[in-house]
Amino acid sequence: MFFSFGYALQAPLAQIIFVLTSAILFPVSMSVLILTNSLIAALNPAKWIAAIRALQMDFRLVNYLGWQLATMGLIYVLLTRDMGWTNILVTLAFVSASITMFRSLGVVLHSNADELGIDVLFSQDITDSKIANAFNNELSALSDKLYQLSNAGEHNKAQQSYQQHLETNAYASEALMFDRFKKWEDSRFAIKVGRSYIDRLVCAGKNSEAWDVLLFCFRANQNKYRLLTPESVLSLSRGTLSLQQKTVIAHLLSHFSEDFPAHHTAANCLLQAAKHYALDLTDPVLAEQALTQFEQRFPDGTSNTTYLALKEIINRLPNR
Repeated sequence: MFFSFGYALQAPLAQIIFVLTSAILFPVSMSVLILTNSLIAALNPAKWIAAIRALQMDFRLVNYLGWQLATMGLIYVLLTRDMGWTNILVTLAFVSASITMFRSLGVVLHSNADELGIDVLFSQDITDSKIANAFNNELSALSDKLYQLSNAGEHNKAQQSYQQHLETNAYASEALMFDRFKKWEDSRFAIKVGRSYIDRLVCAGKNSEAWDVLLFCFRANQNKYRLLTPESVLSLSRGTLSLQQKTVIAHLLSHFSEDFPAHHTAANCLLQAAKHYALDLTDPVLAEQALTQFEQRFPDGTSNTTYLALKEIINRLPNR
């Protein structure tokens, strides 16, 4: 109906100019109506200019509106000519182009929502945000439940509920949940579930993250902590270690033969613990304790050259 006013103009050139002008201004006026929710503002040319300036004249505007407007202008010109029954097809094409144009107008407004101050009701970002919020709310509810169970002394029940949750979502939330556990006043639950978490991190090749968890658990447990598998201990003992990491590893290695007596590296682990204590940590008391334990558990190894060298080093240490 808006475009039908062009029929009042007799000159074909005037009709074409009217159509092309109105084809641009009509969507703009509709945009102003959407933005202001005011019919008076939608009829105000000053508001049209402000809306055009607010829209980003980028590829999206040209791509989504330019071709549709040009198509509608061409179809409108054809509608002014009597072409018999083909006018029906042209009319259908005009309606289709109109629908496409307004859909494209919505795309442009959506793309420039931040600049125009429009409250977007749906977008991929909003959907992702809602999913993330729902996931976060689920973790918060689980954390509250586990916190209550842990404070009530039902640690086994809390651990079973937590393990069931991890298995359900394929351990996707384990890192986020452990960050929550670390903030609890009572760190016993974090210390308990940290052992299996460390094993999974080591198995995944994430030794750096495993070290973060291990250092927290070691400090929270008053510098006493043990792991569940020998593979985790051995994997974390490799590579360049900081002084703090060497303190933890020396502790783990000194208890290795006790925790994993059947493992073939148990004797070497005791010697490695003694080496860390003697050379890296300068603690002759703990170094000598590690060697004494080696002598008691592996008496046949006292002729080992590494053992003899460490024995000599420890004997020369001051404050022995």
